[in-house]
Amino acid sequence: MLAARVDLADRLKVLAESRGVTVYAMLNDILESILEVEEGGLNIKRLLDEYRAMDYGRRSGFTTIPENLLYELVDLCFESGYSDKLRKSWFETGLWLSKYLSVSSSIDESIHILSRLMWNISEFRFERRGGEAILLCFSSRFTLNYSFLFESLLKGVLVGLGFDVLDSEVDKGFIRIRIEVKG
Repeated sequence: MLAARVDLADRLKVLAESRGVTVYAMLNDILESILEVEEGGLNIKRLLDEYRAMDYGRRSGFTTIPENLLYELVDLCFESGYSDKLRKSWFETGLWLSKYLSVSSSIDESIHILSRLMWNISEFRFERRGGEAILLCFSSRFTLNYSFLFESLLKGVLVGLGFDVLDSEVDKGFIRIRIEVKG
């Protein structure tokens, strides 16, 4: 015998009926899946969070590409004299992404979703300090040129979310952006 909140039991009943299975079968399937995930060393809430971010990225036009190919393309473009054009494009993409994020998310949620969309980042932090905040991004695999482009994307997102960028620092695999937080 298992106990559950009435609202959850009702939702489970509706879901089972919509799939043409019994509540017993549906509940056992759900429990078996959760146990498999948890026993595999994963956390079901984190797994769902990451799935939502991946799905969000897919719906907003992100695509996967092997990192080494992306970095190679970026370096070739920089060597060919297209760095300014690329940085502008990445900034504009950040502006567009901020609009997509802000439609259904708070600023904190937007930053959280953004951190989940960026798989190739070792560490992504947004730290509020009074009337300012610092966005820190680390990835040992970023090339210097890619770091500059990614900074442009992040600045576009931040500006689009209504922040004023005060200054930034970029090095190979390191981005630090200081912003003013209003209200």
